[in-house]
Amino acid sequence: MRQALFLIIFVILLNACNITVPSNKLDLPIAIQNEIKNKIAKGKILLYYHSGDCSFCYGTIQAISKKFPDIPLVSISSSKDVTLVNYYLEQIDFKGISLSDSTLQFLKNNYKLLNEQKIFLIDLQYKILAGGSEFNQNTIEKVSRAIR
Repeated sequence: MRQALFLIIFVILLNACNITVPSNKLDLPIAIQNEIKNKIAKGKILLYYHSGDCSFCYGTIQAISKKFPDIPLVSISSSKDVTLVNYYLEQIDFKGISLSDSTLQFLKNNYKLLNEQKIFLIDLQYKILAGGSEFNQNTIEKVSRAIR
């Protein structure tokens, strides 16, 4: 009886160790961390991850910039065509930070989070304060509450 109880407790503990709690922080590659640290010294950051190959992405960047002009915006694109990304960003007069994830390291590091969200309000330790899958009223409200 004692061995059976021990075995049950052992199995429960073993399974508990295998359960992963979703991270509340983004895992940014060192190169991206350095770019952000060099350009943003304090406060909160809006981060938008996108493919870089669709015009809709740039409309979203423009909308985020207009709605939250006082929060630095970091655009991270998975596109390998940096020239195209820069061209579109110039067309919308983007004033934020544009970074490339052409190696897809950011995507790999944050795959589970990026399946659910593409827009994040983070602090300088990359802790997620709010986010959303698309820039809609729900995401705007979450971000606005987290900014206050």
